[in-house]
Amino acid sequence: MGPTMAWIEPRWQVPAALIVLGAVFAGAGGLLRGPLAAGAAEEADALWAAPVVDARSLSDVAIGTRVLAHGRIATATEAPHGLVAFVRQQYEGTDEQSSGNRRRPRWRELARHTPALQLDIEGRSVSIAAGAYELELPPHERAPEGGPVASALRFDLRLVDLSTQRVRGFAAGDAVTVDCAIAAGADGANAARVLQAQRLFGGDVTAYRNARAAGADVLALIGAIFAPLGLAVLALGGVLLWRARRAQPATQGGTA
Repeated sequence: MGPTMAWIEPRWQVPAALIVLGAVFAGAGGLLRGPLAAGAAEEADALWAAPVVDARSLSDVAIGTRVLAHGRIATATEAPHGLVAFVRQQYEGTDEQSSGNRRRPRWRELARHTPALQLDIEGRSVSIAAGAYELELPPHERAPEGGPVASALRFDLRLVDLSTQRVRGFAAGDAVTVDCAIAAGADGANAARVLQAQRLFGGDVTAYRNARAAGADVLALIGAIFAPLGLAVLALGGVLLWRARRAQPATQGGTA
């Protein structure tokens, strides 16, 4: 056992470790299957209930209402790499916990560029306000200087003498679903209502709703695995603890 359990007598170390580990797994499983999955499911239900608006119906929706809007990003100011909304990320090696021979790369966000945009919905323009909105499933991944990210970088950037950064985001003309709230424009007039975006998603409304619902299902599934596994490990630790306690008197008697 590790040094953290050195103060425990050797015969109690394995049962104690199993009991602690089982309790952690069972607790995590209960949390994932319970409040976290319930919260994700509630979020998915809210998305299915959120109205889908277009440029015509925008003025009919009350300020503050959560809505979904689908359209194409109209021409906007582009960065040198050709994207209008993007995150810049730094490569930080691979995930040591990944299974198999293919380890997942780890990226740390360095900067987020999420400016005001124009969304073209069936030929009509709607404004998306600037803000710290998230970018989900963006279709483009490029090097900061422009151009595609070299395929060699996908294995391990530490082995090549190339940029260890990338940008991922959206370009003018991309189809997006905007998860947002209706907000008043700068002049407060209904005609100037804008979309206060929480998230830009690279797909249609149905794909976005399904993606969020799938997240709730995954949490519930992981919780359903962790909870019984944790209880099984906890039970095993309890059995070993019981056997160690029963063996203790006999051992002491034999020693005497």
